[in-house]
Amino acid sequence: IVSRRDDLITVVFFDCDKRITYNWKTAIQSKSLSIIHEEKAAPVAAPLSDTVEAPSAKPSASDATKMPKNCSDSFYGYLNLIDTASDNQLRNALFSIVPVIRCDDDSLYFDTLQKIYQRVFSSLDTSKIVQDVIINGAQRYDTNTNKVFKNISQAEGGIQSIDIRSFSCLDPIFVEMLYSIKARLANSQALFCFRLKEMDKSKSELICGKIPAMDICIHQLSSDEYLSKLIEILTSSNPVTFTPEMQSALKMILQKEMRSDGWCGEQSLKYLALKIMKYAVTYDRIHHGGRAGVLDSDVLRALYTSEYGFTEETALNKLRTMTGMREVADLAEQLIASHYQDQLLRERNITSMPMSRHIVFTGASGCGKTTAARLVGAALKEAGVGGGFHECNARALCGQYLGQTKYNTMAAVESAGGGVLFLDEAYALAIGDSYGSEAISVLLTEMEDPKSSLTIIFAGYKDEMEKLLCSNPGLKSRIGYTIDFKSYTSDELFEITLSFLKGFSVSPKAKELIQNHFKSLPLSSLERPSFGLARYSRNVASKIKGAHARKHWLAGDQSTTIVAEDVNTAMSQLSEVEQHRPLGFAVR
Repeated sequence: IVSRRDDLITVVFFDCDKRITYNWKTAIQSKSLSIIHEEKAAPVAAPLSDTVEAPSAKPSASDATKMPKNCSDSFYGYLNLIDTASDNQLRNALFSIVPVIRCDDDSLYFDTLQKIYQRVFSSLDTSKIVQDVIINGAQRYDTNTNKVFKNISQAEGGIQSIDIRSFSCLDPIFVEMLYSIKARLANSQALFCFRLKEMDKSKSELICGKIPAMDICIHQLSSDEYLSKLIEILTSSNPVTFTPEMQSALKMILQKEMRSDGWCGEQSLKYLALKIMKYAVTYDRIHHGGRAGVLDSDVLRALYTSEYGFTEETALNKLRTMTGMREVADLAEQLIASHYQDQLLRERNITSMPMSRHIVFTGASGCGKTTAARLVGAALKEAGVGGGFHECNARALCGQYLGQTKYNTMAAVESAGGGVLFLDEAYALAIGDSYGSEAISVLLTEMEDPKSSLTIIFAGYKDEMEKLLCSNPGLKSRIGYTIDFKSYTSDELFEITLSFLKGFSVSPKAKELIQNHFKSLPLSSLERPSFGLARYSRNVASKIKGAHARKHWLAGDQSTTIVAEDVNTAMSQLSEVEQHRPLGFAVR
């Protein structure tokens, strides 16, 4: 730790008992350091670096009783650094360090800010804790952006927290913000800090590489702890006893909410409790004639099914039950297992060669490439491997000029949050111009990073994807897996159509008509790239549901049984192209 006063520099050496003062002007002139004063000092826990995670330190006995168990060692290390600076009269040095706090729970985050404020300023004044939020798409002239910059320039004390969870660290506005904060660090008595999502380790490392910063992770509560709090909220106004079946159903709902991007901890629990009670009232009005919203396992299971669309608990399970997706499910499971195997080896100090986890999906339009990629991303996120899923057309990475292409590509990588980056129509990067080549070069660098958990999925038609892989010598060697999606057979299209009719009861005659329709499709149509495959099944199912809805809506009943009449009506509504009839004039 270094502090400067007038012409003197005081240095506290780490892991030793010396504090030495030098004259820095004399040092510059003579190119050597002359010791002015030397004395004993308490040893410091660990060196401060601009690019490494906060020093790990075990909490003291007093800290252990005050701090919740979700605080990571990095947070205790930061508190230890505050104490060290205070003990050595170097408290001003703390204002030159920017804590980057990764936390998903709003309440925990504010508690963390309070603890830091109390430790740094030896008091607690929540009015001195200013929290600003900046989001993607912000412009320099926006009211909110101007307010953030004004707070940075005028900050004289307290904590200035800037929430950048929904902001790209590569955005020019954010780069300008970093420089503004960096200019204020040397002469401000305010402590600046950033807030990120818990999984945004890569974004935190990017910030730590640009300014003096420390990565601090605050783990959110476990699903069981949140479940106890949710039950407490629900039972505070409703005298209901939660059975094991109810707790199981409620935990499934809670886990889905916790995986959503809008999750913010205990604040989200209150909203979820209101949503559950509102649904209970609606459910009782429909099924029991208007009771006062009684909670039971049937209500919770019905809410889970209606809210999330399927009853499988995990994305991996859904992949296994979908037609033609077994190979993709096996691959997702292998990626998860490999991640935890590497983690185990690292914990045992065993060095292993990093394996490529990047994937190529090839196949015709409508064969499920996008759906498979989304479910792979969800499965990895549910297993704790990576933080998100970002989907874009590959050509969207290319900007209007070469420098912008690099920014667009890195922003897409950052948006994936160490999870899955899905590039649809990836072959568009190989059309032969400099823009696509620049995007590929940036992707190659990210693909080779051994510290990154990013998985890139390239998708497109088979022949065109082969051209892409041959366009750059290093691209094909970095692809670990290739899955070729076969065109669906008529029987598989029939099964997919029934899956789109989930929730309806389809009569045997109606099933026979649907199956006969798909069997009547010529093989040449099924193999045609423009056919659509699963999208065609979705269109057929949509027309069947529409015909059923119109008939029963007019009759005023609530039947959910699809009969042959509904299918015949739907088939008559298919366009000439959908029926694959020849177009043109009839010859008499």
